[in-house]
Amino acid sequence: MIPLALNAGAPGPETARAMEAAGEQAWLIGVFFLLIVGLGLAAVAVLAVSLRRQSTRWPARERILLRRPWFLREAAGVVIWMSLWYAALFFLAPLWKAADGLETLWVVVQSGLFNLGGLWLVSRSLARRGLTWRQAFGGLRGTWTSRVGAGALYYLAAMPFIWFYSILYQIGLRASGYTPDWQDVAVAFATESSGWVRLLLFLLAVGLAPIFEEIFFRGILLTLVARRWGTAVAVVAVSALFAAVHGHLPSLLPLFLIAVAFSLGYIFSGSLLVPVTMHALFNGINLVMLGWWR
Repeated sequence: MIPLALNAGAPGPETARAMEAAGEQAWLIGVFFLLIVGLGLAAVAVLAVSLRRQSTRWPARERILLRRPWFLREAAGVVIWMSLWYAALFFLAPLWKAADGLETLWVVVQSGLFNLGGLWLVSRSLARRGLTWRQAFGGLRGTWTSRVGAGALYYLAAMPFIWFYSILYQIGLRASGYTPDWQDVAVAFATESSGWVRLLLFLLAVGLAPIFEEIFFRGILLTLVARRWGTAVAVVAVSALFAAVHGHLPSLLPLFLIAVAFSLGYIFSGSLLVPVTMHALFNGINLVMLGWWR
């Protein structure tokens, strides 16, 4: 996750110009959406045929998930340490905000330290119990390229459904009198003048953040909740938590839906590399579109 470190008040002139530019290029957005929807519907057909031919069914996938070596004690340790880590970074934020023009850089530093700290804690937990990453989060059946390809296929298959319901959600928000705005990270990327800072933010969003978020939400929490209350409840609950912690109402439903897709990708594939790939594509394509508008 990329912690929220920017103020969410009324959009400034640079943000307003970025949003206005996006509106002016609505036809390009429409063409891109149609392309992704077309590829997505084709991916749905491919996945439907592929899953139908496979001998392993849903109960077997659930058993694999429930056998992951994660328990409440290990998860609680990671959560407690990450909460303290985040609190320390949060209290340091005013020092960076006081320096003019460093807000976006602080987002990068804060999120980078947060995610690196989380990966270090998880690796220490695995080392202490003598486990490998493969044992903890699923092996790579076939080559890593096949897992990345599967992640891309799952991502495309999810997009038509996510965009359809997201559009309805945005219409509902506007009908209720709420004007949707951009996430702070999107504003930071669209208005940042430094190319190096935007590059760091992009690498963080498509690399470090997806790895740790998928380890924590899908690799650890999904297993724990499924073991206690069942897989269906786990997929819904963990996806809702994932959407909620981002703290952005206009993105609540889209993030929930994509998180459900991440969870299903993990369960069906048996490898965490699949949702990591999906997550990286989701973040990366959104930021590429913002950079294009810029």
